[in-house]
Amino acid sequence: MEAYDQERRRLGDATRDAVARVKEQVDLEGRVERSPYGTVAIALGVGYVLGGGLFSPLTGRTLSLGLRLGLRLVVLPIVAEQLLGFAGSVVAGDAPPEPCALEATPSGNGGATLGSGV
Repeated sequence: MEAYDQERRRLGDATRDAVARVKEQVDLEGRVERSPYGTVAIALGVGYVLGGGLFSPLTGRTLSLGLRLGLRLVVLPIVAEQLLGFAGSVVAGDAPPEPCALEATPSGNGGATLGSGV
């Protein structure tokens, strides 16, 4: 029975030492003091994921909305810039560049090949 108690104490001490080392490395209290709102946001996110919210309809709608907004913020300025450049070249009298078109040519394999447009 005494060997059991010694082993239990040794295991308890090892566990306490491991927990103390992890606390020291993570510095959770310091993180909370430096950034309390960030810590709360991370805790909410982890709770949402662990609670099964990752594959919920709400997450799908939120990601869809974020993707649409992101595409509008990224793609729309690029398209507008290209259209303004094209309109500027038309107004200046420059010939617009020829688009590279795909045309069906008998290549023996039945697929379309990139043609020169001639």
